[in-house]
Amino acid sequence: MNITFIDPATDPRWDQFVLAHPHSSIYHHSCWLKVLHETYRYTPYNLAAADPSGRFAGILPLVGITSKITGNRLISLPFSPYGGPLANDEASARQLIHAAKDLLRQHNFKFLQLRMSWGNAIPDQTLCISDAYYRIHILDIRPDLESIQAGFHKDCIMRSIRKALKGPLRLRIAENETDVKAFYRLQVQTRKKHGIPPQPLHYFLCMWRTLYPQQRMKILLAEHGTKTAAAVILLPFKDMVVYQNGGSSPKYLGLRPNHFLLWKAIEMAKNEGYCYFNFGTSTPDEKGLMEFKCRWGARESTSVLRRMPLFVLKSIGKISYRHFA
Repeated sequence: MNITFIDPATDPRWDQFVLAHPHSSIYHHSCWLKVLHETYRYTPYNLAAADPSGRFAGILPLVGITSKITGNRLISLPFSPYGGPLANDEASARQLIHAAKDLLRQHNFKFLQLRMSWGNAIPDQTLCISDAYYRIHILDIRPDLESIQAGFHKDCIMRSIRKALKGPLRLRIAENETDVKAFYRLQVQTRKKHGIPPQPLHYFLCMWRTLYPQQRMKILLAEHGTKTAAAVILLPFKDMVVYQNGGSSPKYLGLRPNHFLLWKAIEMAKNEGYCYFNFGTSTPDEKGLMEFKCRWGARESTSVLRRMPLFVLKSIGKISYRHFA
């Protein structure tokens, strides 16, 4: 196989491979790589393994991050629960990993980080220290809606859903950047409540301008009169809808707007033919959030960080998103 640098935005083979691979995610797609680049201006190092005819056998999306705070490093992928190589065979995956290791030496990166699910393992782990850091909760929505609801916690989830549906909340789907800014105001409030700095507005505007035209992003808003009580960003891809971000106003929490939107999102995904609803990532210290997701009947899996120093893990989100990614 020939390992080459690829521009996913201009080479159609990249997305063709991503769409065909069984372990791919929205985060491997060129549209997501474009969001990361336009928001943070990271240096891309997107690798592909191609046979003599030019047909892809594997890809590895990478970005180089330079930082005086955390050091220079190579990541697949920042701000993403999934990354790492996608390959048709072990030999192609191994070649991609070795090419990434060559980049480490050539550009004096401190380490390579791959964010991967357990099911998408890499063949060469000699460089890697594994840390099962992020938790991901996925709900199977292939059964009928009544069966899906039967898996919900009766008090914590179903009672809140019923209360929300009987109340004054109204669902609306975002249509423009004014709605993106309405979401962002709620995101800032929610992050402030949890002591976490919000990502920049530009990040969400880049998502909207890049993903929305390709029908790979939805924003659902729960409205109370003329006010927005809560909002969520969803990323549909292949057979799964991913909950990417959310925010809510403390003023309206008694109306259960978060339960309202999650149920509407699950119902919508089911009706549109998707098979799974991904509740997004949590960290081990977010035990309440993980328990909340489990009460929706979601099953927990792990996104594995490979070769990430512990001091970086403990510092994510505390200083600068661009530096810690």
